Amino acid sequence: MNPTTNYLKPFTLVLAFAVLSLAGCGDGGGHHDYGADPAPKYTTQIMSDPAYDGDIEQVTATTYAVTQGMSTNVQSVFAGIDPVAMTEFRAFLNFPLTGAIGVPGNAIIDTA
Repeated sequence: MNPTTNYLKPFTLVLAFAVLSLAGCGDGGGHHDYGADPAPKYTTQIMSDPAYDGDIEQVTATTYAVTQGMSTNVQSVFAGIDPVAMTEFRAFLNFPLTGAIGVPGNAIIDTA
């Protein structure tokens, strides 16, 4: 009989027993930090800056018309297809996120 085989069988049995006995160990999948407070939640309303709001109209396949900046008479932007001219509009709005009414630097924005 090979002397290596005599040592290998008990070692294999001990290793298999250790693996099986530790297989059920774990933290249950829930990672709880019971000492930490949850992150605070803030809600704010940030109005767009009408001086930078506007829209882009695709007049032809290679031609675009950009309209930017609202006036006292015009307070809207266009988005979608103009049913008469059959041209496409895409709107853009500018939301300043910094400043006194802005969002903290380490914040995560959930919805906008």
